[in-house]
Amino acid sequence: MKLLLLVTALLLARGTAQGQALPGQILRDPDHPQWLMRAGGEHVFLCGPGDPEDFFYRGERLLDGTRNGDQDALIAKLAAEGGNTLYVEVVRSHGGDGNSSHNPFVDSDPALGLDEDILVQWEGWLDQAVAADITVMFFIYDDSAKIWENAAGVVPAEQAFLEAIMNRFESYPNLIFFVSEESEEARTDAIARDLAQIMADADDHDHLIGNHHHTGTQFKSWQPGSAFEVFAVHDNVLGDQIHIDSALIHNNATTKGSFNGQPGNAYMAIMSEALFTQNGTSEERRHYIWDSAMGGLQSVVFGMDIASTPLEEHEAAQRLIDFMQTGPFWELSPADERIAGVTRWALGSDEVPAIAYTREALGQLGLTDMSAGTVDLHWLDILSGDTAEVRRVEVSAGTNLFRRPAGFGAEVAVWVQRAWDDLGHALPGSSGMPRLTGDGTLVPGTTTTLAWSHTPGPTLGVLVIGASQLGAPFKQGVMVPAFDWPINVSINATGSGALTAPWPMGAPSGLPVFTQLWFPDVGAPVGYGATNAVSEVTP
Repeated sequence: MKLLLLVTALLLARGTAQGQALPGQILRDPDHPQWLMRAGGEHVFLCGPGDPEDFFYRGERLLDGTRNGDQDALIAKLAAEGGNTLYVEVVRSHGGDGNSSHNPFVDSDPALGLDEDILVQWEGWLDQAVAADITVMFFIYDDSAKIWENAAGVVPAEQAFLEAIMNRFESYPNLIFFVSEESEEARTDAIARDLAQIMADADDHDHLIGNHHHTGTQFKSWQPGSAFEVFAVHDNVLGDQIHIDSALIHNNATTKGSFNGQPGNAYMAIMSEALFTQNGTSEERRHYIWDSAMGGLQSVVFGMDIASTPLEEHEAAQRLIDFMQTGPFWELSPADERIAGVTRWALGSDEVPAIAYTREALGQLGLTDMSAGTVDLHWLDILSGDTAEVRRVEVSAGTNLFRRPAGFGAEVAVWVQRAWDDLGHALPGSSGMPRLTGDGTLVPGTTTTLAWSHTPGPTLGVLVIGASQLGAPFKQGVMVPAFDWPINVSINATGSGALTAPWPMGAPSGLPVFTQLWFPDVGAPVGYGATNAVSEVTP
């Protein structure tokens, strides 16, 4: 009877509207605050162009202030060839790198206010970026750009300008706002925080707001309680130091406690500029994005201007995006202490999932500190783009080595995941992003485990198991499995639990199995939450 009542509630209850975030808006994952997700639960990994900084001002300035540049073509090329970032700046005049017309004012005069024709043209380009799933790093000021003197505080004219910009563009879900590049060139850290707060107060949808500084690993303008959440990193170092600094910054932003007096979980970081990439080779840029990623940072590439960027660099960015999004990258942190064999860098959770990466032509990739079980290996040849999947690999406790697939080159990466596919579609609850994992080969008589975490407790939930995908909209989420074999399970006070049992004897070969946990959650916006769905096929 309890199971019937719970199932009935899950199928019939009505949800309420989500909070202030726009559908698909770029947010921080509250459970893994170094990583990004969209409102609704889908995680996103960023990699792509960090140029052209003058995107809004390319082409001849026409009499109405608009431009006849190649912006439409740049967005189309980016969407077609790969990468998912765009880098724009609002004010490049008044001390910035642009000319006197690189601002959105009538006749380029701040005293005359914002030019409606210019803003409408910008909106057209941003609409195209939304349609192409491109995230826009939206900087207000370039480098030394400074229109209003504000040494004693933000003047009313600058406040009005910022409020107008935020009110105009706050409806775009794909924007991350930044106060300025090289912030200290034109303003104190205190003034930068004041500007960020004005932007945050004017924003009805709580977009992420960040800042950028001269080279280094410290988010200089951040303070506890400030509106800053994103550190755009400028790090003029070479070689392995990009990776080393990325890992340092990732751990700074995610480790509870403090680092140089700054509490953990206070902000996230995106590797945004390294001087060597401006005129670097395709190989150097490819190593930059992978070294950053394996240090736990997403990245944009300074000097990748789209127009002159060769196809191979766009493809490299897209391959990294697709590879990272193959698994739950948001659960990972730098784990170089676990490297074995020819592994160069590692990302990992406590054990698996994990990623191993190398640029060594000979030898096997390896990871330490693994527990015995069954894993799937998802391989990428980074240069060719070839992929391979090796299913149901038995691993032992401790160190394991993995032989790259035949024909794969020197630059390879491998996801090591428990042998179940993650289908996504988690519905966040009051305890964050719920997570379901599966372990076991589904060989009759062998042990199968379904484990869940980040769920509210103590309570009951329904583990929905089906032989096919239903994929039906439900409670502002998706009921992934068909409702074939619902099982009532207990969620403990820590918000976790597991169901472990032998797989039934006589189960047919080739049977697909889809599983998802649904649960009541009075603290969630719709009154219910759900984990991601997982699937496996019987051998």
